Amino acid sequence: MDREEEKELIKSIKKGNTEDFEKIVDSYQKTILGTAYYILGNKDDAQELCQEAFLKLFKHINSFLPKKGSLQSYLYKTIINLCQTYMSRKKNRPKEALEEANLPLNMEKEEKGEIGTIINNLLKYLSPKERTVFILREVSDMEYNEIAKMLKLNEITIRRYNSMAKQKLKELIEKRYPEYKDFYEKDS
Repeated sequence: MDREEEKELIKSIKKGNTEDFEKIVDSYQKTILGTAYYILGNKDDAQELCQEAFLKLFKHINSFLPKKGSLQSYLYKTIINLCQTYMSRKKNRPKEALEEANLPLNMEKEEKGEIGTIINNLLKYLSPKERTVFILREVSDMEYNEIAKMLKLNEITIRRYNSMAKQKLKELIEKRYPEYKDFYEKDS
């Protein structure tokens, strides 16, 4: 969904056309839910927080200013904040997720699932910031500058967190899963 389409939908919703809110949910639910799932590692918790993020948007749609950013950025920021709050309350660590995100296309489906499971199991060894940045950059394919704005950090810091996350994952894969040591290449 492009920015103009978002603006039109927001105007329509502000005028009382709540059916247009469903279009927003349909457009962003999968990515927002996926992000929550990767961070939390629990499908039920992710669904609950995803629903909460959309409810928050709906409640505050009248004060939403499209000039300040896209709906997607708003929803990503909301879900990340909700997940961080949830994790700090529950002291939860991710347990399962990351099935086929950004894996090489030439890998067999089973191998993609296996390496995805391995990476997911290793995400718990990253700090919350490293994990969040890694998921946003490598799974959600967001640009560094978008992530920096969203997390209110500078772009260099975001790049450093992502680099540290990738390095830690690479080292963990080499140590625990040597058969996959060539899989995880460091970004240039």
